Amino acid sequence: PSYRRAGHEVKFECPRDIYIETVPGGLTQVIVNLMNNALSHAFVAGQQGRITLSVERAEQAVVLRFSDDGRGMADAVRERIFEPFFTTRRGSNAASAGLGLHLVYSIVRQQLDGEIAVSSTPGEGSIFTIRLPLSLEATAPPEKA
Repeated sequence: PSYRRAGHEVKFECPRDIYIETVPGGLTQVIVNLMNNALSHAFVAGQQGRITLSVERAEQAVVLRFSDDGRGMADAVRERIFEPFFTTRRGSNAASAGLGLHLVYSIVRQQLDGEIAVSSTPGEGSIFTIRLPLSLEATAPPEKA
């Protein structure tokens, strides 16, 4: 709802033949935190941005790319965003404890047994790339009983 009110375009791209066994609550928390982070930090007030979550299979993994076309990050910020309590909003009126992306990192690495990386260019947006393991048993839909 927050994105609709702000006028952001949100796009989801995923082939129908990808199946994965994972922790659904953890994966949901990762996506929600990335969306909230983009809403809070990626766009200047009044800017209507574009956010895309794309999913693809790559060898024995599923790769999720969460991207925005917002303001991007300087290298000094990008290098610290997964640290606990790191925020670019300290001292502003915005409520930001600096835990959202740290939580994303922790869930991806510990709960989902995956990897996460970020690339960003000031003025051009950011891309979070998450690589989750895909077992052979999870490559086909479950059989109906």
